[in-house]
Amino acid sequence: MEKIKMPAFMEHGHWKMFCPVCKNRIFIDPVTDTAVCSYCYPSMNAMAFKPIEGGLLEQVPHVRLREKTRKQAEQDGCLYSAEYPAERVQIEAVMRERPTAQNMNWYYEGHPYMLANGMEKQTVEDLIAENEGNGVSMKDFVLPALNVDPNLDPDGDVVVKRKA
Repeated sequence: MEKIKMPAFMEHGHWKMFCPVCKNRIFIDPVTDTAVCSYCYPSMNAMAFKPIEGGLLEQVPHVRLREKTRKQAEQDGCLYSAEYPAERVQIEAVMRERPTAQNMNWYYEGHPYMLANGMEKQTVEDLIAENEGNGVSMKDFVLPALNVDPNLDPDGDVVVKRKA
C-alpha cells in the first residue's frame, strides 16, 4: 500500500506533519521520514520499565509494542510519508544557528499558522533575516547547496542511515 504524503513543517526544532485523520501534529521519524499518529494509535507512545541499579525501575520506550503498532498502522494505511520542502537542508542549517529549539520554526505556504498571521511563503532568506533581527550572527554562515543529501555531512560521510 502506498503511503499518503503529507507536507512537513518544522516546529520547535522537530519536523512534523498533520495527521490527515484527526488533524493533530505528529512527529516525523528522522530515520524513515514517516509518521504514525500517536493520537489515532496511542500505543506509539507505549512505555515499559527496565530494572536499574538499586532495585529501581526506569521508564523506557516499549520498542516491541511500538513496532507492532507501526506495522498495524501501515496495514491500515495510516503510516504517512513526509513531503519535505526542496529547501530542507538549507532550512535545517539556518535553524541550527538559533540558540533555542523554541525558536526553530518554519511553516509551509498555507499552513494554519501562516494563514492566521497573514503570512505567505517563508523563504530561507526570510529565516536568515529573522536570525539577524534576533541577534544571531550570520556573518560566517555558509548556506548549503539545494542538492545536498541531508543524510551526509559536508565531507560526504553518512550521518543518518535511512531505511529503504
